[in-house]
Amino acid sequence: MFEEAAQLIEYSAGGYAVVGTTGGNQTGNTDVFVARFDHNLNCIWSNNFGGTNVEWASSITNDSNGNLMVCGSTLSEGAGGYDMWVIKVNSDGELVWQRTFGGSDWDFAKQIIPHPSGGFLVCGNSYSGGSGGQDGTLLHITEDGVLTNQRFFGGPGNDSMNDIVAVDDGYVACGHESIDNVMKSRVWRFNAGDDLIWERTDGDNSGADREAKAISADAGKLLIVGSITVDDTFRSFEQVIELDNTLSIEAMDLVEYDFAFLDCAFVQNQIYYAGFWTIWGYDEARLIRKHDDLIYSGSFQITLPTTTRFNSVISTSEGLVFSGSYIPPSSQNWQVFLLKYTSTNLASVSSNPQFFPCFSIGVEEENEQELITEGQLVNTLGKVVIDNFIWDPLMDYPQLTPGVYFIRKMDIGSVRRIWIGR
Repeated sequence: MFEEAAQLIEYSAGGYAVVGTTGGNQTGNTDVFVARFDHNLNCIWSNNFGGTNVEWASSITNDSNGNLMVCGSTLSEGAGGYDMWVIKVNSDGELVWQRTFGGSDWDFAKQIIPHPSGGFLVCGNSYSGGSGGQDGTLLHITEDGVLTNQRFFGGPGNDSMNDIVAVDDGYVACGHESIDNVMKSRVWRFNAGDDLIWERTDGDNSGADREAKAISADAGKLLIVGSITVDDTFRSFEQVIELDNTLSIEAMDLVEYDFAFLDCAFVQNQIYYAGFWTIWGYDEARLIRKHDDLIYSGSFQITLPTTTRFNSVISTSEGLVFSGSYIPPSSQNWQVFLLKYTSTNLASVSSNPQFFPCFSIGVEEENEQELITEGQLVNTLGKVVIDNFIWDPLMDYPQLTPGVYFIRKMDIGSVRRIWIGR
C-alpha cells in the first residue's frame, strides 16, 4: 500500500483541501484521492478517482464556487502512454468531469492554477509535442476543461516546466532547459494576455545539472528553489528574483542542511522551505525559515523513530499547515498526515504530532490477530466519536450506530479500520 499527499491548499469556503495518490482502497493500480478538511483538520469527505491502470496526482486548486480542480497523469485514459489528466470535483466530492491532454507519447501535468483571464493554467512536460525529446508545456483550459491554447518550451534535449504561480497582471513558471547536454534552470514571466515578458537561464557550471522545481511569489519578488547535481551528488539552490527581473540573489550548495526541498512558501518577506533531511537513517520532516535576503531565521523538524516528510506547506492566519507522508513503526507502507503548527519560534516537535489521516487512505489492513485496539474512535467523516476508546471484537457496543469506524492509535499515529455491529 502506498499513500502520498501531493499538495495542500486553503479551501475557498473554509478549511483545507488535499490531493494525493493512493495505492490502497482503489479501483485500479494507483488512484488519485481528493479530500476536504475543516479548520480543525477533521475530514469532511475523501474520494478516490481513477481507472483500471495508473493515476498519479500532482496539484490542486479551487474556484469561487467551491469546485476543486486537480491535475496529474493517467495511463487509463487518453491518446497513448501517460497523458495529462485534469478532473473537476464539486464541493461534495463528486466528479463533475475529467479530461486528458496529450499525444501518443508520455505527457505529465505538474501544476494547475486559475488563469488571470478566466479558466485554468496547467503546466507540465511532454514527449508528444515540441522540439524533440521532453519539452515543457503550458495549457490554457476553460472552466469546462476545453483546451484553448497549448504552448511548448525547450529545444531538442530534455526540458521541463515544473511549477507556476500567479503574480500581478500575469503569472511566472519555472523549470529547466538542456543546453549542450547540461540542465540550466529556467524562469518565464507572462502577462495576463499570455505574452512572454521576459525569460532567464541560470547555471554557469558546465559540469552541474540545475533544475528549478518550485516557485512562490510575494510583494513583487519571486522565490525559486531547486536541485543541483554534480557527479551524482545532489545539492540545492535558492534564488530570489525581483518580478521585473532587475535583481537576483542566491544561496547555493546548502550542504550544511543536507535538506531536500519539496515545497516552498513566500509570505510577508518570510520564506519557508518544506521537505526532509536524513538523520541516523531516518527521514525527518523539516521546515526552514529565512528572510527574503536568504538569511536563516529558524527551523523545526518532527523528531520520531520513523520516516516523515513534508510534501506541501501553506502559511495561513492560523499558522503553518502541512501535508506529508510517513511510515508508521508498525508498517512499511507510506501513509498520509496533516499537521497544523502554530508556534512562531519554530521549536522542534519532539513527541508525536497530531496525525490526521484521510480516511479513505492511509488505513492499515485489518489484522485478525490483533484482538484489542486502543485510541480515538473516529467515524467515516473524520469526526471523533469517543476520545479514549478500547475496541474488543468480542464485545457489543449498542450505544454506537452500526457501521464502519476507524481507530486512530495515538501512540504510533496509525489508523485501523473496524466494523461495529456486524
